[in-house]
Amino acid sequence: MKTSKENQSSELKGMLKTGAIHAAFALAFQIAIGLSSGDWFAGALGATMFYLGWEVTQRRYKIAEGRSQKDLKPWEGFDVIKWGKDALIDLAMPIAVVWPTYLAHRYGMF
Repeated sequence: MKTSKENQSSELKGMLKTGAIHAAFALAFQIAIGLSSGDWFAGALGATMFYLGWEVTQRRYKIAEGRSQKDLKPWEGFDVIKWGKDALIDLAMPIAVVWPTYLAHRYGMF
């Protein structure tokens, strides 16, 4: 039987795995935009906005459990303080990958 600490460790590993997958997709999106248009900023911004929208939508669905979507205020999903660790990691990891990539390209590192 797993202890509480082992469960937390396993849960964190799962969160980091999904965050890493999101980061890989965000980077792939940025590379596709960057190589096809030469605009690495647009790739970073697009990837960031995609995952921000994704997490806001997930939060709105979580808030709406048991009530109508019509009852939600438009800004409720943006209350980042109430997001879970998983949602924060899922947004932070793509940001941590695409923006340094943009800066590296901007300052001539590749």
